[in-house]
Amino acid sequence: MKTTFTLFKIALVLLIIVAPGKIFSQTYYDLYLHNGTTGTIKPAAGTAFAAGDQVIWTDTYNGTPSDLAPQAYTSPDLVVNTTSYSPGLHTFTMRVRSGTTGCDSDPSDAKTVFILPATTVTFANATDEDYCENVGSPSKTIVASAAPVTIALPDGIGYNYEWTITKDGVAATHADAGTLTALAGTSTRETTSTFTMTTENVGVYLFTVKASYFKLDGNPGTVKLGATPAQFPTASPKKVTVKAKPAKPTIEIS
Repeated sequence: MKTTFTLFKIALVLLIIVAPGKIFSQTYYDLYLHNGTTGTIKPAAGTAFAAGDQVIWTDTYNGTPSDLAPQAYTSPDLVVNTTSYSPGLHTFTMRVRSGTTGCDSDPSDAKTVFILPATTVTFANATDEDYCENVGSPSKTIVASAAPVTIALPDGIGYNYEWTITKDGVAATHADAGTLTALAGTSTRETTSTFTMTTENVGVYLFTVKASYFKLDGNPGTVKLGATPAQFPTASPKKVTVKAKPAKPTIEIS
């Protein structure tokens, strides 16, 4: 009985050590594309071809493999872009078709390309809000959320947020209105960004938020977002009005 209990304890310790790695394991891909970028997949240097050989690429998308048009061995490279390929995971392999026998080689090992989708940015509460300037210690929280369209965002990709504020139609700084909560860093995907409005200065404040992608720490893949990463703005600004208080009254005794 003692031996059985000891083995149970050992198994339990191993489960505690190993399980977190299983639960939180990440799946990464070779290449991520967005915003008009391209990637090239090609035969490795030294790949031997014979006269008349053809190269056939297979794109497996949503579990369905599709052969692309055969290419001459003299121009074997495959260019992948964000226009011709739908958002999501594409798994590419290559075969060589002999120009002499017409037989195909075994497929190569795969390379993976993830076409990043568009993203929507919304406010948790999009309705207009207001408060009085003499509320005491005002604290109104505005939360913007980013979410990909049609498909889930892959591991290894996070969001940057850019907040723009105007007061009565004039550009304002973050400090003019309150405090923007700092993001956790480049190791955590942030699906929300929070601004806490604390100003007592009377006026109409409009908040617009733009989200863009960036590569998270630990992602070994190549991420191409363009020279200027695409930004996805909120459909319409969030409006918060700080209302003026009436003049202080005076009283008298008669």
